[in-house]
Amino acid sequence: MATVVKQIEKEFLISMLYSEQIPVRYLRNRTEYVFKVISVVGKEIQFHINQPITGLKPRMKMTLLFTYKNIQFSCSVVTITVTNEYVRTFLPDVIYTNLDRSYARVIPPPVMEVQCYYNEDRYVLPFPQLAPENVPILPAANHTFKNTNEAFKQLATWIHPFFDNLQVISFRGENFTGTEERLISDLGKIIYLPSIDKGFPRSDSSGRLVTYDLFKQYLENKGQNASYLDQAIAQLLASKAMEGVICDLWIPMFFLNYVVGCIHLWKMQTDKVPFKESDITILNQYAASLVSTMQSEGYFVAGYINKKLIKCQVIDMSVSGFRIAYPDSSFSSTLKLNGEITVEITCAKRSISVQAKIVRQYRTNVAAFVGCRFLNLKTEDLRFLFEFLYGKQFTNSDDDYLSGSV
Repeated sequence: MATVVKQIEKEFLISMLYSEQIPVRYLRNRTEYVFKVISVVGKEIQFHINQPITGLKPRMKMTLLFTYKNIQFSCSVVTITVTNEYVRTFLPDVIYTNLDRSYARVIPPPVMEVQCYYNEDRYVLPFPQLAPENVPILPAANHTFKNTNEAFKQLATWIHPFFDNLQVISFRGENFTGTEERLISDLGKIIYLPSIDKGFPRSDSSGRLVTYDLFKQYLENKGQNASYLDQAIAQLLASKAMEGVICDLWIPMFFLNYVVGCIHLWKMQTDKVPFKESDITILNQYAASLVSTMQSEGYFVAGYINKKLIKCQVIDMSVSGFRIAYPDSSFSSTLKLNGEITVEITCAKRSISVQAKIVRQYRTNVAAFVGCRFLNLKTEDLRFLFEFLYGKQFTNSDDDYLSGSV
């Protein structure tokens, strides 16, 4: 990951570019241009260029690279004026170091075709979704059921000593009937009230339970008046007590990052065996096994997407990776950080197929962007890609710089 140099270091580096006439490289359309600083005035910097740059116009962004004391630096500048001999730009906002590469990403030539494909199965389902980073790490399914009826029966048998009521609720269509269902679908956390009289837990070291403060924050985010938050929670607990509930437990059920439903257990008899918080792990395993059984019965098959082509635009590319723009607002649920995709690159009657790892995600008000790093790119493909992108022969010194970072 690149590091931003501090302001004093940035000013020093800019002064060195001028005083020592350090060459600055700019790559465009498979051509490397060499800039040298001839003046720094106010918030502007002027370069002399070694040759005219076709297509470069004012208000365009350029990524520049330079080396100082054997350390690679990179920065982005915006052009103000462009002539055949000079380019005037605004000073860079930041300068990066620790790049782990010597060549910047460049816009792929028009003759290069790049297509990206999902490696994993994809679904579009009528259930509430969580962002992938908010899906808790759950125990693996450890029960094998013939069908969902058998799963329900075994679950009922297991919980009988602890609870006298069991309900499995589907969130299909997001037709919620109560606050608890909405809470689970939005947060993906467990509601556990070991005693209705004591209410929601005040703390939770595991991070998997809805605590009192988390519930208050949730209600406030939903528009509840801040002065009535405690009262709203008290009313919910009072309604349970009036129904005779003395212990209440809601376990969410996940399929990928969809909250497909929940298991609701509650106790109304005092002669039941006390339920321990540690037993929640067992119920999580039951929930995972139940969802696995539902999948094997085709419960989610209607939402399966057979097409694996990712509709995206390649913004720029280097020999170590590339960046794509992804207009779909749901990109975070389909392109997961640290996930892998397949990339096919076609150019000059040659095709390259390689795996890429998603190493960065960010959004702007225009689109979502994803940074990907090539994995195990063959040496001959790396050399070909280098020469095609940069329009120059790959040398041993180039090989020393390329370490695979995006």
